[in-house]
Amino acid sequence: MLESTNFSLANGFKLDSYEIQSILGIGGFGITYKSYDRVLKQVVAIKEYFPHGIAYRTVGKAEVVINDEENQAVYQYGLERFLEEARILAKFKHPNIIRVMQFIQKNNTAYLVMDFESGASLAQLLKKIKTLDELQIVNFFIPILNGLKVIHEHSFLHRDIKPSNILIRENGTPVLIDFGSARQALNQQNTMLTAMVTPGYAPFEQYFNDEKQGAWTDLYSLGATVFHCMVGEAPLVSTKRMGLLREEKVDPTGLALRKLGSKYSAELVNVIDKTLQVDPKNRYQTVSAVLDAIKKISSYQAQTTLLVEPQETIFSKELIRSITANLAEEIGPIADTVIRKAIYKAKSIEELKGLLINTIPTEGRRSNFLKKLAYLPSSMNGSLVEKNSRTPNETTYEENSMHESSSLDQAFIEQAKLALLVALGPIANVLIKKATNQTTSRADFIAQITKQMTKEKQIKDFLKRMQR
Repeated sequence: MLESTNFSLANGFKLDSYEIQSILGIGGFGITYKSYDRVLKQVVAIKEYFPHGIAYRTVGKAEVVINDEENQAVYQYGLERFLEEARILAKFKHPNIIRVMQFIQKNNTAYLVMDFESGASLAQLLKKIKTLDELQIVNFFIPILNGLKVIHEHSFLHRDIKPSNILIRENGTPVLIDFGSARQALNQQNTMLTAMVTPGYAPFEQYFNDEKQGAWTDLYSLGATVFHCMVGEAPLVSTKRMGLLREEKVDPTGLALRKLGSKYSAELVNVIDKTLQVDPKNRYQTVSAVLDAIKKISSYQAQTTLLVEPQETIFSKELIRSITANLAEEIGPIADTVIRKAIYKAKSIEELKGLLINTIPTEGRRSNFLKKLAYLPSSMNGSLVEKNSRTPNETTYEENSMHESSSLDQAFIEQAKLALLVALGPIANVLIKKATNQTTSRADFIAQITKQMTKEKQIKDFLKRMQR
């Protein structure tokens, strides 16, 4: 969080029923605060209209003051566009578009009250991991496109799509934030503010007030964002790219995309190449056209299932929620995406465990995860079994272990599966099935399993777990 500045509202300031807590971000056009709704008892985000270079406030005062009479008309025009944007955004109810709950006019300015979304921006993630693989790209690209489609259907543009304006929630889903339509309108009234356009992500037409803008404008910016995810940096500034095009010189942006053939599918590269055409006429003209093109990507069908609630699955919702929560403690927000993919492949709980265990990086974490799942039902649709609940006829492994000569039973086999999954991962299911078919006693079963294991440490770990 950023500290209060001499031009921002102070921490603790009361704005109607909201209390300013800290600054989330400062841009050339406004300030976004983390705030607390004292009525609904929840955290919200509040964006204040505050065009720097035109507006200022005296320390300790809430009222916004315009620095020059000549800028009064410009400021008022931008304020009206800001409020118009708020009214339009309040109509959108889409999971991948930031939700505006209300707007407030006060202190000679205006405020948008929005949902507070926990997570990290795509820009922050790219600083850590530099690039995304194709599956990760498709998983955020499609939802954002679906959100954009809704925006464009209302004859509205975002006008400032870039990695810092795409938030990745803690559950892995993306949300488009910080619209730039009002900012663009203000630019058109004051040419001194054109620096608000983001180099690398802004298309050529956004640099000039007389150029027509449309869906293709947002699509260029989204394409530039995906380009960054693929290459590790933003494309060359569009004005320079246009200069190269007119001089019939080689554009490094196209070259960079063509070098990615071994890492990304040709279909994805072609889609991004077309969204990044400098001449607007050569780009996709609608979001629907881009979505149609993405359907040609070989992994499209498999990936889109990750972005919607499962329509049909053999696993109960209660079971999925519990496993997701436990997996998230070991691998973080990506757990939701991993689960959604796995439930369409697994045909049993044990197979699901096998698929999931392989996504956990360390043995310690794998062990923790499996311990939490030790009391799942054997039925895919059954209710979760409480840790200490047993029917009168159930016995624990510790009780059964007193009868070492007893035959195999389901409780013993289930424990063996969990123990072996920690050591070997998904292949454990194959070994367990083979040993179950070939042996009738516990001693023979254990001998059959250990015979298939090549590392002494794995054998010791497996035997230790079977003695618990």
